[in-house]
Amino acid sequence: MASEISDEALEDAEMQLNQLGLRIQQQRESQNKTILSNVSDDAKTNNYKPSKRREYPGHFGKIYALQWGSDSKTILTASQDGKLILWNPLTGNKYLAVSLDSSWVMACAFSPSCKFVASGGLDNTITVHTTYSPQGQADIRYNARDVFRSLEKHNGYVSCVKFVGENELLSSSGDGTTILWDVEKADTTTTFTQNTSNDPQDVMSIDINPKTPNLFVSSSVGGMAKIWDMRATNKAIMTFRVRGNQDMNDLDTTKWFIDGEGIITGGADGVIRLFDMKCYAQINEYNIENMEGVTCVDVSYSGRYIYGSYDGEGKVCMFNTLSGEKILNMQHPNRVGTLAVSPNGQALATGAWDAILRMYA
Repeated sequence: MASEISDEALEDAEMQLNQLGLRIQQQRESQNKTILSNVSDDAKTNNYKPSKRREYPGHFGKIYALQWGSDSKTILTASQDGKLILWNPLTGNKYLAVSLDSSWVMACAFSPSCKFVASGGLDNTITVHTTYSPQGQADIRYNARDVFRSLEKHNGYVSCVKFVGENELLSSSGDGTTILWDVEKADTTTTFTQNTSNDPQDVMSIDINPKTPNLFVSSSVGGMAKIWDMRATNKAIMTFRVRGNQDMNDLDTTKWFIDGEGIITGGADGVIRLFDMKCYAQINEYNIENMEGVTCVDVSYSGRYIYGSYDGEGKVCMFNTLSGEKILNMQHPNRVGTLAVSPNGQALATGAWDAILRMYA
C-alpha cells in the first residue's frame, strides 16, 4: 500500500522545483549570447552583395505580406488595396489578381501545389481561394479565383498564415492562439495557446520547420518564441525568451534556420537573434546603428546570410550569419513590411509601403 504524501512535503517539493527552474533560467541568461561570432573570428568568408534587379508596380496600397511558390516561379503578395496578386518574378507579369472582401489584409500563403492561396487580417477570418479549376482554360496554370473556404474561429486579427500541407493550414492571431485547420472540413484540428495565464499575448508570426513539417515556431508580444509539435500536444516543447525593456520585448517576426535546428527572431528592440535548439540558448545577434523595430527576417539558401527589414526609413539589411557583421543596406524609399528568399535561393523579394514589389539577386 503506497504511503500518503503530506501537504508539507508537496509544498517543499514544489518550492525546490521552482528554485531549480529559476537557477536554470539564470544560467541560460548568463551565457554568452554571441558565442557564434566569437568562435568564428578566424573564419574567412567572401561576402556577396546583391543588387536590385527589378521593380514591379501593380498594387495601390501597402504590401503587407508575400510568399514564394514552392517552385520559385510565382510570388504571392497581399496588399491593403484589398488584392492578392500572383506574379511572374522574372518578368513582373501578373498571373492572377484576387479581390478580397476586406482590404485590411495582413497575411497570405501558398499551398504546396500553388492551387490554393490563403489570406487573413483585421476581419479575424482566413479566406482560402482556389487558383486552378479543371473547368477553366486548361493551358493556363492560374485560371480561377473562387472562394474555397472561409475559416472563422479567431477572436482577434489574423497575423500570419502558413500551409502545412495541401489540406492543412496554420493561422496565428491577436487573440493569443495559433490554430491548425482542416481546410476541406473548414474545422479546427488543434488550438495552441501562446500564454496560459489570463493575459493573452498576440501571436505575431509563425513558421513551419523546413526539415520536420510537424514542428512550427511562433513569436509573440511579450518576448517569447515557442516551438510546438503538432503531433504530440498543444503545449510548447521549447520556449525562448527575450528579456529587457518591457515595451521593447515584442517579437514581431520569426523564421526557422535552414537546418531546422535553430530559429531567427526579430523584435521591437531592433535586434535580430539566432537561437539554437540543441544548446537551448541564443548563439548570436545582429544589430544596426539606429535601433528600429524589425518587421521581417529570412535566411539565405546556404545559411551564410540573414536578412532583416526595419521600421522607419526603408532599411533592408544583410548580415553575415557567423560574424554578425552587417554587409549591406538595401535602402528602400519607404518602409518595408515583408521580405522572402526564393526556395531555390536565387532571389530576394521585398514588399514595401510604397506598393512596389522589388527583386534583388
